[in-house]
Amino acid sequence: MLKITKRTRKKDGRTIYYLSGTYKGQRFRESLGTSGRDEAQRAFEQKRAEIIEAIDGDKSRVLKFGDAAIEYLKATKNTRFMAPIITKLGETAIADITSGLIHDLARALYPSGSGATRNRQVICPVLAVINWAVERKLCAPVPVKRFKEPKGADKVAIDRVWVDAFMAAAMILGRGWSELGRMELFMFTTGARLGDAERLEWPQVYLAKKTADLLDTKNGETRTALLTDEMVRLLRLNPPQGQRVFGDWGRRQMYKRWRAICEAACIEYVPPHQAGRHSFATEMIVRNKVDIPTTMKLGGWKSPKVLMGTYAHPENVRQVAEAIFGNDKKPDLRLAPNVTPQKKGA
Repeated sequence: MLKITKRTRKKDGRTIYYLSGTYKGQRFRESLGTSGRDEAQRAFEQKRAEIIEAIDGDKSRVLKFGDAAIEYLKATKNTRFMAPIITKLGETAIADITSGLIHDLARALYPSGSGATRNRQVICPVLAVINWAVERKLCAPVPVKRFKEPKGADKVAIDRVWVDAFMAAAMILGRGWSELGRMELFMFTTGARLGDAERLEWPQVYLAKKTADLLDTKNGETRTALLTDEMVRLLRLNPPQGQRVFGDWGRRQMYKRWRAICEAACIEYVPPHQAGRHSFATEMIVRNKVDIPTTMKLGGWKSPKVLMGTYAHPENVRQVAEAIFGNDKKPDLRLAPNVTPQKKGA
């Protein structure tokens, strides 16, 4: 049953109306985009009619994935990983897509890929197209389970020594490489995601205020990143060579050069996201004991669970255990203040 619900926001007292409920086993919750009851009622009636038409008309039986994908690409221009998926699924009706079908496709396209790779390069693009069509009432939602990913188990965090070596090697290799050195410093000191750093353009950078606006981040919001004095100085010394601050790269080319810089610096290869956002979290919380709310604010996290479970990596666990519980720390029980000797015969 579909109905109108409302929620009052604590921060400003504003009431927002929603359409929520189920229809033929499918659950919906959508904002009606208004705080007025009359406007909400009209918006509710329209959305309810659209939902009923989409499900009863069963448009997903005739809507092919390829057709939906083409319209999605026209609207979003997000083409990453999409070509091989459209080749395989183009003629498949969205109604015939199942979790098992997508899992088989992911395994076929990336036979040696990890769960994270298959999620990122197959499941996420497929769901992006389907959800785009669902929002336009062109088809019903399709639940697709993700592959399991080890939370942070295979991730590492680098330190400032690694960053300096990477930047030095990038600078020696020259123009077209040094931009990646500055991008690494930017991600390491702001917690910016790789995609946000790649898309950063000069009009979004305010050197006088020492800030940069990261537009339309992964959580859908714009975030203001705080620039260090060092970052500002490097950006001042390197005036724009194009619209993007850190160069305009194809992902394949960028990863290839990233690895080459690591080899030139004689340092362990660590991919950009780990050398940036993961290392930022570890540097803040583990190494410098910064509190979680401050780290969330500076790095743009919404969930402390995600921050602590995925991004902040423990370090030196063996040394910590020895320092606290090792033999050289064994207490002398004769001097323990909470041990009371028993009297003879007690």
